[in-house]
Amino acid sequence: MLDNVSRRVADAADEQRPAIRGTFDGEYSWPVMSPGPTYQAAFPEYGTPVTAADIASLAAFGFPQAVVDAWAGNIPNLNRSSA
Repeated sequence: MLDNVSRRVADAADEQRPAIRGTFDGEYSWPVMSPGPTYQAAFPEYGTPVTAADIASLAAFGFPQAVVDAWAGNIPNLNRSSA
């Protein structure tokens, strides 16, 4: 993966030459990346959708409005999250 990313970065811009210096003893892994507060502040449109008791909150997850409307006619509200 690192080789692929390094090649793609180098190919995209002649002046960029990514490098990792040093050695690795044994297995290595990269941390799992997830958007933090700085990213969320810069790109709020890419934030994690949140559900609420209101069925309409499901639209943020990409459900078509017609489906959300149909569910809203039959389901009074969503259950409270246990998380």
